Amino acid sequence: MNAFDPFRCLGSVWRLLKTAPLVVIVGGILLSFLSNPTAGLQFALPNEPGTDPDAFLQQLQNYLPLVSAVLLFGMVGSLLLSSWLALGHARAIEKAMRTGEDDLGMVFSTGGRFGAMVLTKLISGLIQIGVALPLLGVWGVLLFFVNEGRMESGAAILIGLAAGVIWLMAVLYVYLGLLMAVPIAALEPVSAGEAIRRSFQLANGRRWSLLLFALVSGVFAVLGLVACCVGVFLTSAMAMAMPTEAYLMHTRSDRGNWWISTGTKNAATDAGWGSQSS
Repeated sequence: MNAFDPFRCLGSVWRLLKTAPLVVIVGGILLSFLSNPTAGLQFALPNEPGTDPDAFLQQLQNYLPLVSAVLLFGMVGSLLLSSWLALGHARAIEKAMRTGEDDLGMVFSTGGRFGAMVLTKLISGLIQIGVALPLLGVWGVLLFFVNEGRMESGAAILIGLAAGVIWLMAVLYVYLGLLMAVPIAALEPVSAGEAIRRSFQLANGRRWSLLLFALVSGVFAVLGLVACCVGVFLTSAMAMAMPTEAYLMHTRSDRGNWWISTGTKNAATDAGWGSQSS
């Protein structure tokens, strides 16, 4: 079984949705919303229909301190709240997969792993920002050379595009390496550094599979937009459960006894929690 087959994973999450809808839908929607640090930015700016671009820029300049404060508050709040919810969501997904129980209360529990999750998400974010900085530096240098007349714009564009392609490959490499860091931090008794190390180790030799997994889950998450935007709540919630489901199916040696495998509720006992395959 390929645990990271996205279509197998979607089928599994769909079965999970039917038996544990509160965990999958409510937990997934909340986690999706809280993972967006700019979700509340629209409330910080007055917004009148028909505002022209120049007026909007002037308005943005006038409200820059407020916007900056909201962004900062949003990023910190998003980190803390999404870390808190990611822990409970992953643990509730595991319980539902093991027993078939729809324990919404577990979505709001941390299991004593809050600090490790915050650090995992913070370090992962800083790593991804760090990957972007070299490209910005290259583009900045190219822009300077063009403005100073030291380089033709055509050559600068070609170099910039080449740098962009290399950067994209680096971003994908790092992103896929970090893809399972959050489930690991939520489900294993390890530090943030160890969670990230294990995630990169898991990705070794599996990046093509993980790339397909990420693409399918990402596309599926926004498919609900075609249903008057309402369906996106369902699809995004299901997509949120996919990494946890895939990680558990990859690592847990007793998964064959779980409800998700047998269809029998309470088939797995708490004694089996945390056992891993070699």
